[in-house]
Amino acid sequence: MTALAVPIAIGSPANGFDKMDLQKFKLTKACERCNLSGANLREAELSEAILVYANLIDAELGGANLSFASLRGSDLAFANMRQTNLGVANLRGANLYYADLRRANLHKANLSGANLYGANLSSANLKDATLEGALFCKTKMPWGEDHSDCAE
Repeated sequence: MTALAVPIAIGSPANGFDKMDLQKFKLTKACERCNLSGANLREAELSEAILVYANLIDAELGGANLSFASLRGSDLAFANMRQTNLGVANLRGANLYYADLRRANLHKANLSGANLYGANLSSANLKDATLEGALFCKTKMPWGEDHSDCAE
């Protein structure tokens, strides 16, 4: 695997991510079950990255290339994923609670069983995306706000 093309900013301890996990990820593009919460990965080249069950809460992923990445079961709550390329990415069972996915490319992405509560996908490319079993409540979709799974 190649090294990341874009430098990754090392944040302050307040960000919450584990510096060793970030270093490992920078070198290998693989970090299963690691803590990258609050990490700045803006515009990083992360195609085919392995982030299975990773903690990416409040991570900055805007403009990153995560095409063909495995984010299965990852926690991406409150993550900024505006203009992120997630084409053919595996987001099965991911937590995208209030994630910002405006203008994200989710072409052929697998979002089966993902939690999309409050997520903003209003201008995302969802062509041929798999959404089976995804949770929709207060979810901004290209066709309007979806409340189909909200508790009454």
